[in-house]
Amino acid sequence: MLEISEYVNLNGVKQYILATGNENGPLMLFLHGGPGVSQSGFIRKYQSKLEEDFLVVNWDQRGAGKSNTKIFSKDELKINNIVNDAISLIEILRDRFKKNRIYLVGHSFGSLIGIILSQKIPQYIKAYISIGQVVNINEGDKFIYKKIFYYFIKKKKKFFFFFFFF
Repeated sequence: MLEISEYVNLNGVKQYILATGNENGPLMLFLHGGPGVSQSGFIRKYQSKLEEDFLVVNWDQRGAGKSNTKIFSKDELKINNIVNDAISLIEILRDRFKKNRIYLVGHSFGSLIGIILSQKIPQYIKAYISIGQVVNINEGDKFIYKKIFYYFIKKKKKFFFFFFFF
């Protein structure tokens, strides 16, 4: 079993990756939710079975987890930059581990990145797996706003715990 915990330079930004699992197996890259919500600190508990067959790479996108190494401007955190970082990372991983194609897994916000990558570089993606695919951010935000508004204003509640990932 391989375990690599390191920083890579993606388009001039130092970003963290955690690669674990079967180095002879297919390569699987996880795109976390958020934006800004890293999963590298807890995900191994849930992907240990995958690590038996795959080399699993968890990447903390710019501004998230261990890749939150500076104060980023709004422009630096635009989706296009994250997509370009992902393309650079895929190139690095393919070269380093001698794999032609990868399995790509996108969770929530990462599913947006995954769809774009699937369209931009299909030749490098063996399969795309979506978990909680984001389809329409604006409609999702409107839905959540209505729920919160109803809960606080209409029902006059004083406490509300609402947890979600984008």
